[in-house]
Amino acid sequence: MVADWVPLVSTPLGAGLGAFATYTLGRSRLALTIDRILVQPSRFANSAPVTVDGKLMQKISDAPGMPARFTDPVSSPERTYVTFLEMASRVLARNVQTSSAVEARAEELRKLADSSDWARLIETYKYHQLDFWSLAELVTARGGTVFHTPDPDDVDSSDDTQVYPWVEDGGDEDMMVDLPGTKALGFPYRSANPARQTRARALARRTSRAFAYLRKSDLVAYFTAIRDHAQQASVSERALREEVLSELSHFNRLQVEFMLSNVGRSGVSIAADAAASVNLAGYVHTPKGGVTTTVTSDALIDLRVRRADAITTAEEAALLAKETSLGSDESVPVLLAAGETLRLVATSKDLIASQMDGEALTRAYGSAERHLRLVLGRFAPNSRLKPNGEALTRFDSGAVLFRDLRFGNIM
Repeated sequence: MVADWVPLVSTPLGAGLGAFATYTLGRSRLALTIDRILVQPSRFANSAPVTVDGKLMQKISDAPGMPARFTDPVSSPERTYVTFLEMASRVLARNVQTSSAVEARAEELRKLADSSDWARLIETYKYHQLDFWSLAELVTARGGTVFHTPDPDDVDSSDDTQVYPWVEDGGDEDMMVDLPGTKALGFPYRSANPARQTRARALARRTSRAFAYLRKSDLVAYFTAIRDHAQQASVSERALREEVLSELSHFNRLQVEFMLSNVGRSGVSIAADAAASVNLAGYVHTPKGGVTTTVTSDALIDLRVRRADAITTAEEAALLAKETSLGSDESVPVLLAAGETLRLVATSKDLIASQMDGEALTRAYGSAERHLRLVLGRFAPNSRLKPNGEALTRFDSGAVLFRDLRFGNIM
């Protein structure tokens, strides 16, 4: 009897299991790995205009080595403004390093001059001469003084002994000191500004003769002036960079960088809108100029998801051209084919400063052991819930620690 009805049961059961297996294996399956969590300005920021700090822009344009000048005096798209500030920060960081190195080298040469170690002084100076000379000339151009004593050529200098040949105006507004071998010391003083050129020529004459005659007091004064100028430049450039970083911090956003893989057998669309949940509830912090505060709830932050690489299709480019704001209604879903892996970036739609617990979030990011969960929207095909046949389902990354994925400010 049992044998009579077993086939009747096993046939539909087997068919059902087979259909279920086919559905399960055929649908998309996602695997997500968060690489980095950032709190900093984003290159995916809005193109909506922001207010420009005109005084800061003027300071930046006056800094040496700045390759560009900001042309929008009042307002600018956020992307443009942030990009310029980041460039300025990098240039200023290099300037600080250069000034610190020049300061150390100038002090080394000052000590060599003070100890009359002429061979080492000349050997060291000749390979860096134009860098040092340009700084000394800049001191006088800005109204400073390199030498604080009378020129030895204007007083009795009968004790002087010329060591190296000296060439006045050796060509193209340039004083020169000939050294043994092929290397010479040059002191160019050409300038489009007549007053500056007059000061530079006087400095070039006295400095070049100090080298030709190895005048100890003048050479000590020369390297002291360069050292002091480099030290002041380092301090001012460091202070200006702090101003730039402070201005940049106003445009901080939460940014989550992650890898998303579709290990299933069918493609999937990821919604451009996502969210991050940060467990700030119970976090104790002291706001600037405030009193100690305990955050009462977790932070829920709206995000916009984009591919980390360049735009690849004309359709995506056209859609993004309309997306002037991270919070705009125009958005581009991310298409993930079967077996494909993409690097994606989820950026907060609003600035951290505008979040209710934005300062607490920034502080927690910097020091506390707090968790973040990334929640994506996945369009499921063949649904009756929407006219286009797609329904949005949630995909959760699971909790990750800020501490494990925090990446310091890269400017």
